Amino acid sequence: MHFFKTLSIAAIALGAVSNAAPLTEQVGLSLAARGNGSSKPTTCTTESAASVAAIQSLPGNALFWSDVSLPRVEALQKKSRRHPLRDVFPDNIRNEITTTCQTTGGDHWEVMSEAMAGMASGETWVLKDTPGHVGDKYWNMEYAIMAQHRQVKLWRVNDAGVKLEQLL
Repeated sequence: MHFFKTLSIAAIALGAVSNAAPLTEQVGLSLAARGNGSSKPTTCTTESAASVAAIQSLPGNALFWSDVSLPRVEALQKKSRRHPLRDVFPDNIRNEITTTCQTTGGDHWEVMSEAMAGMASGETWVLKDTPGHVGDKYWNMEYAIMAQHRQVKLWRVNDAGVKLEQLL
């Protein structure tokens, strides 16, 4: 009997957690096409990019990078099973966002970076060689969003995924 009572309590807690709104909704991003990435972006905005993302939330499995090569990011991604921007916005979606942003003169990498940073929660990694939080233009934007919303425990890691420094 005690086993079933414990199981019931666990099921109720799991249901409460799974119904929690993702950070993207908590920070005001409207998500029209939840999780399927099948819609086309209508504008060159963070909200529009988030609405077409293939992955809608990154609970403890986001991988950011700054000033390192893509092959290094991909190698760490394979080892850690974390999701970088290219998972959140695969080629077909990135191409749609790029096309939409080109018509308005917007920066497609900026809107995707901001959208991904808004999706991150829990333990989050950045592959970055230099200490501290300062990095390239897009990382600085991502960091600012995560710092503002304080939904992540951010670690700078090396190529092996070893935690080097806590940034948030």
